[in-house]
Amino acid sequence: MAEHRSPAGAGTGVPAPRTRRGAGTPPAAAGGRGLVRTVVPRADRERHHVPLDRIEGLIDVLSKTAEADVALVPKEGDDGALHGSARSRGAVDLSAVCAPTGGGGHSRAAGFTVRTTPAEAVAAFRALLDDTTTPGDR
Repeated sequence: MAEHRSPAGAGTGVPAPRTRRGAGTPPAAAGGRGLVRTVVPRADRERHHVPLDRIEGLIDVLSKTAEADVALVPKEGDDGALHGSARSRGAVDLSAVCAPTGGGGHSRAAGFTVRTTPAEAVAAFRALLDDTTTPGDR
C-alpha cells in the first residue's frame, strides 16, 4: 500500500492528511482508474480548533493527485454525521454514485451525508462506485 502525505492541510490549521491508495481501495476502483481518499474525524478538527467549513477545500487539493481519477473526503460534522465530498476527472459520473445515499451534485463534483462510521462510508461509496463503473469506461 502506498501512503502519501498531502500538503492539503497547508494553511488550514489542520495537519496534512494521510491519503491511501490501497487498504480496501485497489487500483481496480472506479473501473480501473482508482480512488484516493482521506477522512477528517471530528476529534482531529476539535484538537486543532478547526471548524468544518474551514476544510471544505481539502477535496479540491486531494483530487489533484496523480494516482487516481476519483477523490473522496468524508468529514465528520459536529453532529456526528459524515459529510462526503467527491471529485472526478470526468470519466465517472459522481452524481449517479452519490444519488443512492440521498446525495447528489454534478458529474464531476458531488456529495452525500450519512450517519455511519468512516470505514462504512468509504466502503459504501466504493461499492456504489464499482456498481456505476466498469473497467475501461470512458
